[in-house]
Amino acid sequence: MNYYLAGGCSKMIGALSIAKWLYPDRFADVDPDAVMKTWLEAFQGVAYPGRYWTKISELEAGQ
Repeated sequence: MNYYLAGGCSKMIGALSIAKWLYPDRFADVDPDAVMKTWLEAFQGVAYPGRYWTKISELEAGQ
């Protein structure tokens, strides 16, 4: 996990991401990437560079 998800104002994104990883059924309608994009673009005034996490299966498959 990138420390960015656990520090500063982005703690809310980290909490959403971890909740979704641990309880995917309960948080099926939550999109941490969309929240991060909104937070960066609307409130920080910077472009969203892409997601801050990846699945191990994607790394193993070379995706």
